Amino acid sequence: MFEPQSVHLLSRRKALLSSLSLLAVSTLTGCARESDASTKVVHIGYQVAGDLARESKVIDRRLATLGVKTEWAQFVNGPPLLEALNAGAIDLGSTGETPPIFAQIAGADLVYLVNIPASTSSAYILITPKNSAIRTVADLKGKKIAYPRGTAATYYLAQVLKEAGLNFDDVQQVTVQISDYSGALQRGEIDGFVTVELYLERGGLDKLVRIIRDSKGISTPGSYFLANRKFAVENPVILKAILEEYYKTGLWRNAHPREAAKILASQLNLRVERLEKYYSKYRYTMEPMNEKIINDQQKIADFLYDIKVIPKKVNIRDAILTPEQYAAITPDAIIKSA
Repeated sequence: MFEPQSVHLLSRRKALLSSLSLLAVSTLTGCARESDASTKVVHIGYQVAGDLARESKVIDRRLATLGVKTEWAQFVNGPPLLEALNAGAIDLGSTGETPPIFAQIAGADLVYLVNIPASTSSAYILITPKNSAIRTVADLKGKKIAYPRGTAATYYLAQVLKEAGLNFDDVQQVTVQISDYSGALQRGEIDGFVTVELYLERGGLDKLVRIIRDSKGISTPGSYFLANRKFAVENPVILKAILEEYYKTGLWRNAHPREAAKILASQLNLRVERLEKYYSKYRYTMEPMNEKIINDQQKIADFLYDIKVIPKKVNIRDAILTPEQYAAITPDAIIKSA
């Protein structure tokens, strides 16, 4: 049996989710019933950082009006999410700028749907033990560094090393499970690792490490929603509805950072105050795919090829839809906000 305090906390969380789900009411009322008739279930991938739209069930409710069921699958980061996309286990999901490039090399027939612009604040950080003699990125030459390969951390670290006059060959790239980064650092198995700023205080990590470089000043087009090409082409009505609900949920988070933090803090093992600060710092928005975004993403692919992180050149335009197809899937609110 729950203690009264637990009941109170659960009730508050339920109330917050209910208020967030009201975002969909105006859409549900008088919503067009036309849908992509052959699709009855949509599989959406999301990452361990949480998904407010999933928690609030706004997408489930919206698609239900179209006669479509929603199923969700969680992934530790972008690469396995896109592997599942390529295998047909999911239909769409979001990742940072780097995983789609690796996925294209692997032959995934994916397409970029919309862009989630990068924040001007820092996200990734490069850290070392607080008592380490390593003070700068240049000091990492010959040292053991762990990072989740194929994720946006790959591009971040490549840029950080380049800035210091180093490349990947100048450091020892060590494979460590993300969940054991802290332990490996304390055991002396690695000299540093790349993580997300948000997770710094987990397990008192902030008291054990020193940040030697954040991601301020490192240019990136941000993240993307991506889908299997066949699914995207055949389901424009469904995709437009999903993207609209994600966009509206993001705007709600911008306006209610504390309420959003209360919904996800326990899942992320973070204090509400910490997550609220993060949400206040990183403003969520979306942009339609356009020439600038495509060109910026191509520059990242070219850079990763030039420094031999990827084995062959990637043409980002191979994963781009036609203007007519983008017009069919991009919500009007996102187009107007651009």
